[in-house]
Amino acid sequence: MCDVTFVLFAGTMADAVFLGALGMMGAACADSTVPGYMAVLVYYGINGGGGRKLGKFYLFSMSNLEYEPKVWLFAAGILLILPALLIKRVKRSHCIFFPRWL
Repeated sequence: MCDVTFVLFAGTMADAVFLGALGMMGAACADSTVPGYMAVLVYYGINGGGGRKLGKFYLFSMSNLEYEPKVWLFAAGILLILPALLIKRVKRSHCIFFPRWL
């Protein structure tokens, strides 16, 4: 039997949303998916090495029974997704000053 509670599930989803949003932002800014993957790998590596110094953005905080950072990671993920989508849309319109969606 597995003891996965809703809190553990939600914390894992918060990590996934944040890492995905970080990748989306990297891909949108560079106009290529490779920098998006690299941004996620670098951030994951930083967390594995000395991530406790990241404070509220530490990915492995649940191993220390701290759940508040997951709220921050989820919120930051949502806040990164929106500008990533806007950047991608503006770049697709080929006109920064008068994008098609205005």
